[in-house]
Amino acid sequence: MQNSMKDITGITVSHNTASLLEEAYNSVRKFHPDMQIIIIDGSDSTDPCYSYVCSLASDVTTVGVCGYNIGHGRGMDVAIRMCKTRFALIFDSDIVIVNSPVEKMLIMMEDDTYGVGYLEKTGFDGYEYGAKPHHKQ
Repeated sequence: MQNSMKDITGITVSHNTASLLEEAYNSVRKFHPDMQIIIIDGSDSTDPCYSYVCSLASDVTTVGVCGYNIGHGRGMDVAIRMCKTRFALIFDSDIVIVNSPVEKMLIMMEDDTYGVGYLEKTGFDGYEYGAKPHHKQ
């Protein structure tokens, strides 16, 4: 069976980061205007991110607002459970897509594939492994 863009839903979690989420969301939409996206937002109701996320609700963007900081892991769990497509594209709310890999990723997906993507070795301090002198090479 050949996979198509209708088989995938983008998923992200946000919290009080309107400008970062806006940049991430717009970069995904630039390449995938019709892809289903689920946003779980844990922003404070007085934070601009809350209003921004609420404004995105549409037939292609499902918004879940919590009213409290749900956390990344719990927010992802909620979104994954809401996902109705075969595949989920999990992206952080602070990314910017400059060249979409999604169609190539879909080609690699088979019935028994758990996931595809790029692995980046990261030091315990969160920086790319080898980027700091204290990282052991």
